[in-house]
Amino acid sequence: MSLSGKPQRKVFVGGSGERLAKAAQACDLGAWLIDRHNCNQYISTNYDHDTTVYTSVADMPRHLDRLLDIMLTATAVVYVPETDWLTHNLQRSMYDVQNREQGMLESLLIQASRHVPILGLEQIITRPAVLDLCDRRYNQGPQIWAVGCSNTVALAVEPEQSWARVLAHQLDQHVSVLALAGSSLSWAADQILRSDIRGGDTVIWALTNPNRHYLFQDDVVLCLTSMWFQQQGSAADRTYPQHLIAGQHAVYSSFQAIAQVKNFCAKIGARLIMFNTLPVNADLDQFFLHDPDYHVLDQNFIMDASGQRFLHFRDRGSDGRHPGPLQHEIWANELARILA
Repeated sequence: MSLSGKPQRKVFVGGSGERLAKAAQACDLGAWLIDRHNCNQYISTNYDHDTTVYTSVADMPRHLDRLLDIMLTATAVVYVPETDWLTHNLQRSMYDVQNREQGMLESLLIQASRHVPILGLEQIITRPAVLDLCDRRYNQGPQIWAVGCSNTVALAVEPEQSWARVLAHQLDQHVSVLALAGSSLSWAADQILRSDIRGGDTVIWALTNPNRHYLFQDDVVLCLTSMWFQQQGSAADRTYPQHLIAGQHAVYSSFQAIAQVKNFCAKIGARLIMFNTLPVNADLDQFFLHDPDYHVLDQNFIMDASGQRFLHFRDRGSDGRHPGPLQHEIWANELARILA
């Protein structure tokens, strides 16, 4: 009995293994199992003494509202998850557990927790609804946000040699870097739209290839670029068909992402500057011919053997592929001139 003299109904819930029964009987040797055969009787009975019962999803009828009803009749519910629900939870993808015993039970527990005390609710491992942001705000006043892919991450040069750091030093401003090697325009737009960007800030977006995409798989961001498809070979199509990023829809999605960022910056009063840093992106100049937010910076074009035009870096970094310190400095100098 409680201090109020009312009978206590304690309900243990968990998996269908022995762990649940042992936990309930350790609390009360008289604990008994509630299953599909006696659940209705338990729910409708007003006991004049304390009771301890245990049950699981597997013990219930097909319609799980009975399990929720059992929890709602309790004065306290105790959650006893199976051991592997805790040890393997982080290795599962974000949502696949929802169709399993664990997922169904935890959904019911969350519903019941609004009405009944749940002991052990903290054992439910929450999953992120969105991807982490790459960086945070560093200043209450105006600051710079540098956005892009590997050329903004500054692969193959020292961090302080990157165009973002050089520019921030020249302007004596804080800079936050939202960049990921191999990332797409839609990924970058998501980072911008969820960051703490404020009026008076400057967002500088080094645009990447429109024919890129990203997936969230096995708890990591998978950047789908032409190089990734080359490395994966024929196995790549099992993850994502290559023709989908080479087609019109991928380009449309990329420019839709840019339009969303332009609208966002205009609404909050942040300045947006976009420019091209990728050799294969020479056609961006034509796409943004009449766009006041797009700026043509230092460009050194070359022709390949087939007569195609490519943007060429002034120098290359330590890996021989990405822009070197000179190219980063040139970009920073031209951006500083635009911002002057």
